[in-house]
Parts: sequence; C-alpha cells; structure tokens
Amino acid sequence: MLLIKKKHQYENLISTFRNKAGAHYDENFIIYFENLKNVDKPISLKTISDFSNFLMTLILFWSKIIDVFKEKTEKEMNISLKKKKNEMSITKESELIGMKKVSEVVGTTLKLMREYAEIGMSTKELDEYGGNILKSYGAKSAPYETYGFPGYTCISINEEAAHGIPSENKILKEGDLINIDVSAELNGFWSDNGGSFIIGKDLHNYQPLVDASKNILRKAISNIKGGVKISEIGYLIETEAKKSGFKVIKNLAGHGVGRSLHEEPENILNYRVKSNRERFKKNTTVAIETFISTNSTVAVELNDGWTLVGNKGGYVTQHEQTILVTDSYPVILTKSNEIWN
Repeated sequence: MLLIKKKHQYENLISTFRNKAGAHYDENFIIYFENLKNVDKPISLKTISDFSNFLMTLILFWSKIIDVFKEKTEKEMNISLKKKKNEMSITKESELIGMKKVSEVVGTTLKLMREYAEIGMSTKELDEYGGNILKSYGAKSAPYETYGFPGYTCISINEEAAHGIPSENKILKEGDLINIDVSAELNGFWSDNGGSFIIGKDLHNYQPLVDASKNILRKAISNIKGGVKISEIGYLIETEAKKSGFKVIKNLAGHGVGRSLHEEPENILNYRVKSNRERFKKNTTVAIETFISTNSTVAVELNDGWTLVGNKGGYVTQHEQTILVTDSYPVILTKSNEIWN
C-alpha cells in the first residue's frame, strides 16, 4: 500500500513543477494533482487501478520536468545539435605556411592593439586601429565576415565577458579590465587569439584574475598533444581556476580553426564533460581559450544581440592561442601576440 500524506505535499509538488518549468508548464497536465491537493485526509491507494493511475501520472509529471530542464539548459548553455563541421588537418607544407601567416597577423594585431590602447580612447578608435592593421596584411576580420559583427574585433570592458561591440561611447578609463579578441582570414586560412589586460594602474585588483587566466592557459596548452582527451584539459582548467579561487564560464569554449573560424572539435570546454570521449588529434589546429570568472559560470547575451555578461555578475578574463597539435609540445602559432609576456 502506497500512503500519501497531507495535502501540503501535493501543493509543494505542484509549486516545484511550476517553479522549475516556468512559463513552459501545461496547466492541464497537473489537474490530477490539483484535485489531490484538496483532500484533507491521507489518500490510500488500495487497488491496482488506483496505484497504476497514480504511478502513470507521476511518471508523466517528472518526464515533463525533465523535458523542460533539457529545453531550458540547452538554451542557457547555447548547446544545439548541429551538422558536423570540418576539421583542419595539416597534410601539406603549404597548409602549415598558410596557418602560420594568418596566425602571425592576428597575433601581431592583438599585440599592437594592446600597446595602442590608452586612457581616454574609445573602443571604436581602438577597433578601427586593429581593422587597419588587418587590412594592411590583406586579412579580413573573421567576426565581421562570418557573422556580420559590428566591428573588426571584439572589445569587452569590465563586466562584459565577451563579444563586446566597439563604440564611440565606450571610453577607456584608468583601471578598466579590457579584453580584445582578434580573429581573421588570410588566403583561405583562419586563426583566432585574444587576451585580457588592465588599462593603466590596477585600481580594482583585477590582476590576480588576469594572471590566473594566462597561467592556466599556458598549463593547459602544455598538456595538449595527440591522443589527450579534450575533457581532461577541461578538467585541468577548472581545477586550476578553483585553486586560484575562481570559477569558469561553462558555455564558452575553444574550438577547431583553420579553413573556417569554427571547426571540429567545436566545444573545447573549460570543464570536464565525462561523456565526451573525443581526443586531440596530431596535426590539427585548434584555438584554446580560458574563461576565468569571479562569480559566474554561464555567459548570457544582452539585448544588443552580441555582448555577453556573466549570469551572476562579476568579471571574466579570457586568453586564447591558436596551436598546432603534435605528438609532444604544441606549436603556438599565434605567439606573436606576446600575451604571456
């Protein structure tokens, strides 16, 4: 005999469902429970029919919650089922030369933009400076060409985690935390890199967060070679972040890069997904990124359709290198950015 006690249990169950499902729940679905909550005495399910009806409703109830969780999680984590993309594998000397050239361009552009940035400058001016450097090499801005991004580079300030839009109204101030992400295409090859740094004096104690991101990226890359599980690098990144007192953003990731901006493997995450058995492959090119956070674990999009901020506020630092995976230490293709100096 299954004994269900007191109507507050039904009320709690319904309340839980509504809270978790949000606007997605089906009112008709919980009529059965709405009726049950009106009883004043314990309900005794004595017959097989009573038990079967209740059990079936309970199964459907929790199935609905699971479906809603899945739907909301996929939206929040920006995960969707997509067709498998290409994977850049270096098989010719000409391909390696092409990747080295575009990587040197984006690395140099990032370095020069970092040196050019100063107090009182707008992020629009800084972006145009970077765009002109890319053009001088014959390279094209990847975010502009691929996604129609309103800028040549992504420049994120303070609470902005990523994809910040360059603007004449965003003026750099002493102590600002700034991130510049530069990616481009040159002669059919693509490369990506980025870095966070502080404008002027560190007035707000951002430096530990910046240093953690740089150091973790260096350690992560040093552990990558052909055959290493991608999930293990994610575990390393999150573990090192926690040791430093920080968190990681879980819906932003590194990725394959080469013949397009985003290739396989698509999700080189900053934490371990145990079910991911994918491994790094020798002679492939990938962009490895750290997203180290003070408060948040998920990046959410603002109303401008581009800018990402942390779901719980705080600050995020990012550092990124495009590398060639080998059977030993990787080749850092974007080393001209000097982000570790």
